Amino acid sequence: MPNHLIVYCGSSNQNNIKVTIGNADYSYYFIYRELADVLSRLGQVHLVDDLDGVEALYDQLSADGSPCVLLSITPPHKAPVGLRCPVVCVFAWEFSTIPTETWDEDPRNDWRHVFAAHGKTITLSEYAARAVRAAMGNDYPMLVIPTPVWERLAPVRAAQAGHAVRHNALLPAQGMVLDSRVVHFSPDALIQGLASMEEVDDQSLHVPLTVTPAQVLSTTDKRFLTQTGQRTANQGLVLKDEGDGFWIYGPYLPWQAGAYAVTVFGRAQLPQGRTGWVDVSCHQGQVILARRDIDEESLKNAGPTGCLADLTISLENDCTDLEVRVWMPAGTQGALYSVEIAPAESARDPADAPGTSLTNEAQEVLRPGLERLVLNGVVYTAVLNPNDGRKNWEDMLSAFCWTFRDVEDATLLIKASQHDFSRYGASLQILLSRLAPFKCRVICIQAYLDDAAYAKLIQASSYYVNSSVCEGLCIPILEFMSCGVPAIAPGHTAMADYIDAEVAFVLTASTEMAAWPHDPRKKRHALRYRMHWDSLCTAYRESYLVAKQEPERYEHMRQAGLARMREYADSARVQRALETFLQPQVQEHAAC
Repeated sequence: MPNHLIVYCGSSNQNNIKVTIGNADYSYYFIYRELADVLSRLGQVHLVDDLDGVEALYDQLSADGSPCVLLSITPPHKAPVGLRCPVVCVFAWEFSTIPTETWDEDPRNDWRHVFAAHGKTITLSEYAARAVRAAMGNDYPMLVIPTPVWERLAPVRAAQAGHAVRHNALLPAQGMVLDSRVVHFSPDALIQGLASMEEVDDQSLHVPLTVTPAQVLSTTDKRFLTQTGQRTANQGLVLKDEGDGFWIYGPYLPWQAGAYAVTVFGRAQLPQGRTGWVDVSCHQGQVILARRDIDEESLKNAGPTGCLADLTISLENDCTDLEVRVWMPAGTQGALYSVEIAPAESARDPADAPGTSLTNEAQEVLRPGLERLVLNGVVYTAVLNPNDGRKNWEDMLSAFCWTFRDVEDATLLIKASQHDFSRYGASLQILLSRLAPFKCRVICIQAYLDDAAYAKLIQASSYYVNSSVCEGLCIPILEFMSCGVPAIAPGHTAMADYIDAEVAFVLTASTEMAAWPHDPRKKRHALRYRMHWDSLCTAYRESYLVAKQEPERYEHMRQAGLARMREYADSARVQRALETFLQPQVQEHAAC
């Protein structure tokens, strides 16, 4: 086996995932995260954020003859070719054919060019493997592995309820929460709202939300202004060498009175002997609420999360223009990712809120600034990016609201993997208004959930729902099934590897022509699946009856799903497969 594994997973990493989530290829970071433990058992892992220094790193690591391989956990057209070190691409794919044409003068857009250069590849489903074999031949070396989620979820699995119906399940959710029990949706209200809506830009849509005070703001948000920065798609706000000045200032938001923690995330390298600073102000900068210097010592303590500065502020009264300013001297290098504003630890504990009575377990989970959701009945959960048309959430939502229009104890909870609500919020609001009136409950959470909050999301769920037109893997459904949550899902594309009637209510679909998602020409060279809407309604009805009236069948599906995931998503099996597959790659390259 290689002693060294250089791993590249594109533009998303642990420092910026909160603000890149929902961007193109962000899910490759989560694929790497699931493979990380297995890879660490195979060799020493060297994670790189870009490819500029890869060959120098390879020369350094292999100087003593140690085997070394680069795993590019990216789409093949973003994997490097022509390097001195051996490269193996790890990718997910959800269409019937792989790209076999070139455009934009980049030969890598023809994936055959990449696969031929690498000599072998790793994919995450048998469906993708068949597409590769159709283009490269049946003898092309290829490994099919899932993401090994099983072991990681053991604590969540142990705490998972064995019954389907939830009773006062508590779910913390930092960020934005849209709840149909709070917001009144109706076609008339929609018409009135559109008629009275003020002119707004794409960063400040007026939507009826229940919003917690906590927010994560990307520095690419247009409400942040800059003197010395340059916005980029993948790296946040990068400093330009244009003298002393403000890296960011803004976003001039209205904010409620209270105590808050303000955290600035990014990376920076100061010129020797120089110091920058961060402050938080209001009332047109006349009231400075907090200030902190950024110097070499504080940058050493930034840690793996990239915390450049953290400040605590106290607002005695509501303000209309909360401002965060980051000033840096000339010669500073770095990038700003996000600014997080959340209630300080000294803020009122939710357990002290009027009319609230929480168990000891709930008090351990809830923290200041988290929106407390109480869930009852049959809870259907989906984790998806609403901006990704392949997820087909509109069918999921419309079928749910129609099926349960007269049922009060059915809840659809959508956890949105997208950091910018304005990119999908209007569509969601309009659809819910068109579907009204309905008695069922619809909740949309926009937040980056930490592991503890995500575990509570799984534990609060009766079923996981997927209505995608195609899937390259779908890590969330593996996570939920690994904790004993049955699924509603189609058995096509990557999901054909683990979805059948034993573990899920299987949706039906028909093939339709589709374009490769990154092809700007939008030529239809592949197939995807058009969901049968009525099969969603049937699955909702049947699953609800099973949850309420057939506990034995629900338990059978739970146990079947656990057994399926124990075998399918086991890390030891993935480790053995990788060990065998990567060994010849290193030997062949060493012989060259």
